[in-house]
Amino acid sequence: PPGYLNTNRHNSEEDRLHRLAELDRGLSVRAEVMHRLPNGQEVWVDVDYQPFHDEQGALLGFTVVATDITPSINERLRSATLMKALPAGVLMQDVQGNVVECNPVAAALLGVSLGESADRKAPLQRLQILKENLQPCPMAERPFNKTLQANRPLQGEVLGLMSAPGQLRWVLVNTDVVRDPDGNLTHVVSCMLDVTEYRDQQQLLTLAIDSASLGVWQWDLEEQVVRCNPRLMSLIGHPEKEPTLSMEFWNQLVH
Repeated sequence: PPGYLNTNRHNSEEDRLHRLAELDRGLSVRAEVMHRLPNGQEVWVDVDYQPFHDEQGALLGFTVVATDITPSINERLRSATLMKALPAGVLMQDVQGNVVECNPVAAALLGVSLGESADRKAPLQRLQILKENLQPCPMAERPFNKTLQANRPLQGEVLGLMSAPGQLRWVLVNTDVVRDPDGNLTHVVSCMLDVTEYRDQQQLLTLAIDSASLGVWQWDLEEQVVRCNPRLMSLIGHPEKEPTLSMEFWNQLVH
């Protein structure tokens, strides 16, 4: 049998037998396989078997081209390991919306099993997605479609994902784009972080503050403004003003 088509922990016996059957039928075969060198070193090769025939069309043999692709396979394996270890969900789609990559966290958040389905976008189209006001999020307003429309990344999109049992999870979504050498957008990458517990805590804190009629302010050091809740605006005698105050106005109030 052709030497590259062997069985080991990376090359299954089922795949090997299938490829050998194709060679027996005189068909071309191309595959990425792990190959053990005589010195024991294991390398990944892209092996390409092309049949050649005599003038009458009878099969004479195969031309075999084997290319060492170990570095690219190792990089692919490292990326796959990183994707699995990430605490955030990562989803890559092509411009048609087909899923190219999806790590386990993203699959769990989306509540879908992508598997090897021929239709790689149907599971996402069936998702019930809500906006922050609990209204359904139209397809055109979802991060993937907004990114395609804007032709640039998006940041800070907050959406609710409704699972089949009726559980609502809130996610913070950032997107980025992948372009080909000519600058054309080819893929959209969505990064999803589950912020359900954070939102629940924020709601409890807001309820506690409102119930106690507390005036609360926050000094934004970066923008040099003070953000106040409505109760504080009433306490300082300016319920009609916007809850974001300039530092100059704030200093006039407290000094």
